[in-house]
Amino acid sequence: MIVHSSVHFSEKLIANEKVNCKCPNCGYKNLSIRVYQKYGYALLVYWLVIWRGRDVTASCSNCEERFIKSSFTKDMLEEYNRLPKRIPWWMFSGWAMFVALMAGIVMIVIYNNKINEQLALNPKAGNVYNVKISDDRFTLFKVNTVKGDSVYIIQNLYEVDNFSGINDLRDKP
Repeated sequence: MIVHSSVHFSEKLIANEKVNCKCPNCGYKNLSIRVYQKYGYALLVYWLVIWRGRDVTASCSNCEERFIKSSFTKDMLEEYNRLPKRIPWWMFSGWAMFVALMAGIVMIVIYNNKINEQLALNPKAGNVYNVKISDDRFTLFKVNTVKGDSVYIIQNLYEVDNFSGINDLRDKP
């Protein structure tokens, strides 16, 4: 199996506003401020987005000079601060799905443990239990009869050395 391990970065334009500020280069009063949302994702998992911040640029429509945020004048910074700075909701949708999946898995494990506890406390004839005999030995016990506070079991004649092979024992005596 080949795993693509590079991190991919991209950006999306989230604001493009014309503002009434003077260009520091030519003095013309028609600047546009653009805000780009930067993000990335790893291992080709597009829905698990990594936040990388924002790029902000301003450009003059007269002299076509571009300015980065660190070279903004006071007026340009005030106009930038008035722009809406919403983070796109889809940036967190993958993480929300991941958290929901993990919560679902935890709920299933808790429910399964409760069911197993009920089965162990109320054995019935015919129940089959997976039993760990030692660190590397597993077998099956079958409940033969239950009389009062006594449980009579039949141990399987075969054992396996890893838990994944225990299902093969169900067909053997």
